[in-house]
Amino acid sequence: MANAARDKAVRLLDHYLCMIAERSGMKVDSDTHAEIAEVVDSIIEATIEENRKYMTGLVVTGAIKIITRKLRSLSAVLQNRRS
Repeated sequence: MANAARDKAVRLLDHYLCMIAERSGMKVDSDTHAEIAEVVDSIIEATIEENRKYMTGLVVTGAIKIITRKLRSLSAVLQNRRS
């Protein structure tokens, strides 16, 4: 999962979290950098999943509206034929 926005987010978060850690006397190693990248990837994945749920809801809602209109139209046609 690599793209420019993701890479920038990783660099910025890594920079500031490592700066805070070092200033507080904590040791920063390669695991820290990898975990920060994992945090960013997890946020991206969660955002994608939430958007997928939202978009699915929109699609389903739109489909229901279209089907409802079609059924009303069909119902009107059938009633006109009966008359």
